[in-house]
Amino acid sequence: MRLFSVTTHVPNLDYNWGIVAAAPVRLSTKEQLGMTTLNIELDGQLEADLREAVACAGVRRQDFVREALRRQLALVRLNALQKELAPYAQARGWFTDDDVFREIS
Repeated sequence: MRLFSVTTHVPNLDYNWGIVAAAPVRLSTKEQLGMTTLNIELDGQLEADLREAVACAGVRRQDFVREALRRQLALVRLNALQKELAPYAQARGWFTDDDVFREIS
């Protein structure tokens, strides 16, 4: 397995000097933006798939992975909401998307 590192980068913004308790402190861009680094292990096939997808999309690997993570987290939130709201929908007789569509059309 190969270790894959996801980091962030903001063009034309490198470091900023700040003063904390009268002592100069050099803050990195990631610290300023509240960003963290995530390291994940990818098997060979997943790494190859990622490389191909990034090339097709024409974006940086870290941007591709960050967007994929955002989408997956949105799906997790959607599924949680569906589970939470399902009893209310079923009480109204909505069991499928078609049931909801008929009601609002």
